[in-house]
Amino acid sequence: MKNNKLFFALMTFFFASQIASAQPFDPPAYKKGDFIMNAGIGLLPTAASPNMTSVVPPLSLSANYRVSKNASVGVFAAFASTSFSSDLPEHKVIPRSSDSQQFMLGVRSSVHYDINKTSFYGGLMLGYNSVSKVTNIPVIVGNDELTYPTTTNGKVIYSAFIGGQQMLTKRLGVYGEVGYGVSIFNLGLSVKL
Repeated sequence: MKNNKLFFALMTFFFASQIASAQPFDPPAYKKGDFIMNAGIGLLPTAASPNMTSVVPPLSLSANYRVSKNASVGVFAAFASTSFSSDLPEHKVIPRSSDSQQFMLGVRSSVHYDINKTSFYGGLMLGYNSVSKVTNIPVIVGNDELTYPTTTNGKVIYSAFIGGQQMLTKRLGVYGEVGYGVSIFNLGLSVKL
């Protein structure tokens, strides 16, 4: 199922970029002073396991400002919510379930290589990752259920990423990116303001 989603996402990105090549507009598509907003969805969550389900899929927002033709700085925010439930028999392990929310916020810098309406980029991010979790453990005797208090763990993180962006019109584009976040692989829309 995940392979089908990834294949579909890659094909959509490929066909959108092919259609975009038929949309004429004056180059250059990217220049110093551009402000670009990205909104994406993650296809490979970093919090994945066989018994985990996504409550809110990995969503990300970023804003980037071109400080020169080939460099940008920006901010990044992402959110995901998951639910975990163990289906192991009681005699082996106490059944558990947990719900967690992950929020990430960071600053980024990127180096770009532009070809007409396409920008290939790579960069670094420094951020903060916060994970809140509520764990439920059913008591073996009786019908009572223990609920542990919400725990929040946060830490400073750093990440590297690479990606590509294709402008479909003067202001609207698509992007794909690989790197650590709430998802390893993101696809989404870009808007130049």
